[in-house]
Amino acid sequence: MIHYENSIDIQKPRELVFNFLTLPSNWAEYLPTTIAVTPVISRNFNVGVRVTETLNILGSKTDIQWTCKKNDSLSFYEIEGISQKHGGSTTLLSYEFSGQNGITRIKRVISHRFDKLRMRILDPIWKIYFMYEANVAFKRAKQILESLTDDSINKRT
Repeated sequence: MIHYENSIDIQKPRELVFNFLTLPSNWAEYLPTTIAVTPVISRNFNVGVRVTETLNILGSKTDIQWTCKKNDSLSFYEIEGISQKHGGSTTLLSYEFSGQNGITRIKRVISHRFDKLRMRILDPIWKIYFMYEANVAFKRAKQILESLTDDSINKRT
């Protein structure tokens, strides 16, 4: 099993950061491997709702079926993804939001398990990939959010 945590501070209010990052229609903008998310959801990703994220991972297209498991609309968000590619895998991804005075701290935790032994053997290599993807995603999100006005972020969420 792969487990990785990272965090970042973004100079925007928590509600704006939460709404932007958890909205599936925004994922392709800041997640480096996301090609598309269907159906397009341009509102809060509520518990039980499912979407399909199409990714390009190392040149291979992969679909992940995500289900929202927890969403308190302000401080915690958790989704579970299942992929059938390469023998199957399950991913649990959570975001924890905290902050004050217009600065939001985001902690992202990813736990990933491949179903097939042949893929689990490559866990150390996959962990490097997950670490790269997570760090790039946060840097992009920070750049996007800090370059926009609060009003323009509100219009996108």
